[in-house]
Amino acid sequence: MPARIATAPVLGLSVLSLPLLASLQFYAGFPLRVITAEISRWLLSAAYSSERSGANLVVQGS
Repeated sequence: MPARIATAPVLGLSVLSLPLLASLQFYAGFPLRVITAEISRWLLSAAYSSERSGANLVVQGS
């Protein structure tokens, strides 16, 4: 880089451009959906017949 361009702003913008949120959603998305489905199944089981299929819920067979 030329000497008259400040390096701190360029490095800061480079760090901000990393796809951190997309990576977090990719790696943590499915486990969080499974945990949410299991908690929902547990709460629904008091009133309805429900089961978890992967990250989906099946309530009363449909």
